[in-house]
Amino acid sequence: LCVLLLKTTPLREHARPTSRVAHQCFQRPAMASGKGSSRVRGTLKRPAAPATPQAHRGSCGFEGGVRKRPAAAASSRRTGGGGREVALKRPAARVAEASMSVDEVQDILNVRGLGIIFLEPVGHRARFTFASVLDKDHLMLPVEVVGPACDTAAEMNEMCIGWSGGGTSLGNALWDHFVTPSSIDAEKMVRRREYRNAFAEMLGLLLFMQSEDTWLLDQEVCYEWQVFSDFFRRVSLVWRRLLEQSNAALGFAPSVGQQGGYRDRLVRVLADWERETNGILEQSFDEYAPQS
Repeated sequence: LCVLLLKTTPLREHARPTSRVAHQCFQRPAMASGKGSSRVRGTLKRPAAPATPQAHRGSCGFEGGVRKRPAAAASSRRTGGGGREVALKRPAARVAEASMSVDEVQDILNVRGLGIIFLEPVGHRARFTFASVLDKDHLMLPVEVVGPACDTAAEMNEMCIGWSGGGTSLGNALWDHFVTPSSIDAEKMVRRREYRNAFAEMLGLLLFMQSEDTWLLDQEVCYEWQVFSDFFRRVSLVWRRLLEQSNAALGFAPSVGQQGGYRDRLVRVLADWERETNGILEQSFDEYAPQS
């Protein structure tokens, strides 16, 4: 058994793991909130997406990467020598990029139908210009993809943080509430050609799994071998089908953002996760693989 997202090597069967290792849950990166969300699983409640502030609608967009400053106020007048009125000219306002918080960046992008996911740590109090946002390691994708994906990753992270039981029961719960149902839903969506919905489901899992491996190493789902192995076949199939779609279909090339879009960056994230996951599977499973 292995993940095959970017390769065509035949699948191999692996045996069950013999050890489980607890892993610290990752710290949630700054993510954009967006409209729309996938279903609520179990008793978990998804936080409502914040409404886009009116202050960022319409007139607060970017033009050429520079946020417009308000026009300078009308010049004042004062009385000069001899009682004459002298018009005083204000110096022209220097055009500069506005400094924005993470939330303000997200709000402005949401107006454009986009969301942003930072792939490197970003302080909550950090300030940005639009150019400095693009310098950060990030994905900028349609808000209908980013919103539900971030909801899923955040809920999985919140489950880790708030879990009062043991590590194995946490791993089991992650599979029951997220890993299995999200991958099944994504497969159904791909069959219905709902590619962006499927992309959101899979991206949500990826955002969590690429920084956290408790779901894999500390769980008992592997003893339900069909359920366990079907996930890896399913996730491989769905990602390959998604990557066959055009940039327009998945929203990889937004009107603003990095030149060339974000397909290549996502593929690198996937390749890293694929390599790390297959390494864990090989180390923990291959020694006990059934012989055909």
